[in-house]
Amino acid sequence: MWFGTLLKKNAFPSYRLYIGLAVCPLLWVDEVPRLAVLLVLASVLFWAVYAAGQHVPAPLCPALRRLAGWCYGVYLVHHVLLTLVFLPFVQGHGLPLAGMFPVYLAASFVPAAVLTAVSRPLGKAIKKLA
Repeated sequence: MWFGTLLKKNAFPSYRLYIGLAVCPLLWVDEVPRLAVLLVLASVLFWAVYAAGQHVPAPLCPALRRLAGWCYGVYLVHHVLLTLVFLPFVQGHGLPLAGMFPVYLAASFVPAAVLTAVSRPLGKAIKKLA
């Protein structure tokens, strides 16, 4: 709710971002639930992306629109990719989960891009059959 009220005002709480980043070392404290720390870090990432999006040069907008279009595909495939492929791979090789998250995010865009590319021709074919 706090995010929504600040978005309406087009405000950017920069000092709160630094407070949020201060929780990073808690990822290595076993007594602190990792999910709570990751939720705080996700809100920091949200604000950083939101702030960057307010100052995007116009020539970059077409590429960002394409990425935004793939985001729905990322949403569709991310749980399956995470639970069936990524987590077993990371655990099997003893890799740090927090450090591998950017790799997972980038890897999520590959099947999403394929899904987006295939959906249009399939949609046309289904409409012809109907």
